[in-house]
Amino acid sequence: MSSNAPCGGVKASVSTGLSIWSTIGLILGIIFGSMGLAGVLHLAGFGSLLKLLLLGAIPANVTSSMLAAYFAVFLAAFITAAAIIAWEWSNYSSLSSAPPVGVLGCVAGVIDQIQGPNLAPFSEAHGFIQVVVKQTYWSVVTAGNPPYVWCENCENCPPSDWPSGTTQANANSVGCSPMLPCVYYSQAVVDAALGEAIGATVGAAVGAVLGTLAGIAAMGALGCAATAVFVAICLLVLLLAIIIAVAVVAIVAAVGAALGNTIGATAAGDPAIAPGGNPPATSLPLGTYVMVTGNLVQDQNFAGSNAIVYAGWIPDSSNDTVVNQTQTNGNGTTVFGISQGIAPFCYTDPDANIQGDPCQAQSSGG
Repeated sequence: MSSNAPCGGVKASVSTGLSIWSTIGLILGIIFGSMGLAGVLHLAGFGSLLKLLLLGAIPANVTSSMLAAYFAVFLAAFITAAAIIAWEWSNYSSLSSAPPVGVLGCVAGVIDQIQGPNLAPFSEAHGFIQVVVKQTYWSVVTAGNPPYVWCENCENCPPSDWPSGTTQANANSVGCSPMLPCVYYSQAVVDAALGEAIGATVGAAVGAVLGTLAGIAAMGALGCAATAVFVAICLLVLLLAIIIAVAVVAIVAAVGAALGNTIGATAAGDPAIAPGGNPPATSLPLGTYVMVTGNLVQDQNFAGSNAIVYAGWIPDSSNDTVVNQTQTNGNGTTVFGISQGIAPFCYTDPDANIQGDPCQAQSSGG
């Protein structure tokens, strides 16, 4: 008869930082916002006030309208640099900080999917496995009523376990076997992100200076540095100068970030080895029978499903912290052997080959 596996649901939106459209919107906002501010400053007499305050330090041939335009170019470069720096350090913080405090979770099952740690610039991520759990642990996968439950399809499950209406033709698109994502903290990923943040900060700062100079130079080369800046043709030149400033900042910051990422990742060594020298499950083959213990939370990165973040990290609700105990608990992962089957795995495989309730035995000291 059907197993009535608790599969699917409504996927929560995944937070991935700035999307392509929000990034474009931010860039356009910086460019045209700077243009608008230049006009406001010009009308408000900003240049004249600045010349008065600096008491003759500004040459007489530099007009107040030129000062307003130069300030707009500088402001565009500065805001772009600040936005890049803020994003990079936010990314580093999200990867290096302890996860939200959850509850102690433990499951046993078979590794069905593996995603190793990602050290690539601008997309660093800790590695994870998807564990098809024994039916005993379905209650862990559904604890707290998460909006979504990941399941492997029914392709390799006995037809008697297929949900009603499933046929051979659609068995590979219908869920039968609940899975729990288990994430493994990687110091290599953190080091790569830190290197990238430092490199981006240096690059953005240098780029802001170079971008400002390049934008002002462009205005001069096109004949709008010493004339009435706020005429039609020179407004277009000012727009071009701001675009150049923003582009220079972005390019120099990206180069700095990529170099910093490479240095950080190289210094960190092999990302497959966790602190303490224990290889996490992301280095194990598909089909490995495992027991994973760690901090169980509902994670937006997995569509709001329950996930262990991170394996071997133990929640301490009394102190509202999650403690990294991977050096003493083998990354929270115990290996029992390897399946003779093939992915996609059915929950009946670990049910038949992992004896009893390993998590209960562990908590009882067995």
